[in-house]
Amino acid sequence: MNDAALILAAHGSRVDASSNPALWQLAETVREQSTFAEVTCAFHHGAPGFADVLGTIRSRCAVVVPIMTSEGYYSRVALPRALTAHPDFARHAVQITRPIGVHPEVPNVMRMRLNELLERFNLSASETSVAVIGHGTPRNANSKIATNDLAAALHRMGPCGDVFPAFLDEEPFVETVPDRAEHATIVALLFLIAAGPHALEDVPRRLGLLNAALSPPYREMVNDRIFFIDEAFGNDPAIIPLIIDLANFAAREVFKGESHADPHASPGFPSFSVRR
Repeated sequence: MNDAALILAAHGSRVDASSNPALWQLAETVREQSTFAEVTCAFHHGAPGFADVLGTIRSRCAVVVPIMTSEGYYSRVALPRALTAHPDFARHAVQITRPIGVHPEVPNVMRMRLNELLERFNLSASETSVAVIGHGTPRNANSKIATNDLAAALHRMGPCGDVFPAFLDEEPFVETVPDRAEHATIVALLFLIAAGPHALEDVPRRLGLLNAALSPPYREMVNDRIFFIDEAFGNDPAIIPLIIDLANFAAREVFKGESHADPHASPGFPSFSVRR
């Protein structure tokens, strides 16, 4: 067991009652499968907050894994700024990894999800369009990069040749999916962390589904298209080893006393030390 604390940092929600408890469940599983002395959570919306979490851990070394899909405002600005605001920050060595959504194994995880849907519903890959749906935000230009990269990777990997991104909060919007799809059969892969209202309500509604099942995957005919909507990426147990990978790499950086000013500058799973 190493002496560092592992902090899973997520946006959280004050509206969706299931979002924050789901992260605590994830933390418990990571605790069972990793070697960290303690594993806890931190939220932008929820308790403990990003600015408070260092006061809840015993270790002076902390590795923070953003449970987020992209390198946008929350992972690169809000989270480091809040951590450094803690009055005891100077007592801690803090290393932040890149978000879980940019781990290099994510395309393989999503391809497996796609293959499972194709097999489960006996769909022809050559006659199926795939929409990779991310959150996005016009407030940060980096927000859509991970979703765009994932769609491009799935296009290269196959088995479906028609793969494109769409977003909840920026163009191209979810509503454009039927017009952009080449085929009558459309699979929507939800590149979202929380299985909350966005995944369970907003995406089906904005695609025109009226009779979505109580739990995904949803299947419904809308006009002349048949939609299959998967559950959120953050629900897949396959993300657990990816979280541990990111955390272990960053922990080695903490123990060696190394830091990376630019988290894109080194090979492997780059992380960066937080400085006030």
